[in-house]
Amino acid sequence: MISEAMRHAINSFLYRTGSPLDKVVIVMATNNPESLDEAVHDRIDEVVGFNRPNENERLLMIQHYLVKYCRPP
Repeated sequence: MISEAMRHAINSFLYRTGSPLDKVVIVMATNNPESLDEAVHDRIDEVVGFNRPNENERLLMIQHYLVKYCRPP
């Protein structure tokens, strides 16, 4: 079961992509691609998958975030 917000987003996407255009790029991201409607999948030309970061990669991301956005005490 998908939420009402997800249903609205899918309907808007399908409505706006009903005819082919060469001047539009849509970037979509989801952690749950199997929940997308088949009509959405039909309109996707390319899929780029990303693996989940491992523990060291997560620590590095946190360190970069802390250095950039948090002041030391």
